[in-house]
Amino acid sequence: MSLKPDGGPIFDQVRAALMEVLSVPSERVAPGARVILDLGAESIDLLDLRFRIEKAFEIRITKDDLATAFGDSIETGEYLERFTVGALCGYIAGRLEGAHG
Repeated sequence: MSLKPDGGPIFDQVRAALMEVLSVPSERVAPGARVILDLGAESIDLLDLRFRIEKAFEIRITKDDLATAFGDSIETGEYLERFTVGALCGYIAGRLEGAHG
């Protein structure tokens, strides 16, 4: 499996999950799209998304993992800016590389 975060199977699976969870069309789910600010994800959506990603990629994700991955000592506004589809895919790719490397 290609671990490239901006295309290939990781992006495709993340895009499919976001489309289903958030009821957004595929063209809105681009690597630069901010999951909360642009796609409108709310806390319950993020929980659903987390479970789908855990199942699809066979990894375990805690909220602390995500906070660390996207900056646990930054302001909320900056976190919202950094939490993009591409960043999420990059996080998953890193986790998979760690599991397989």
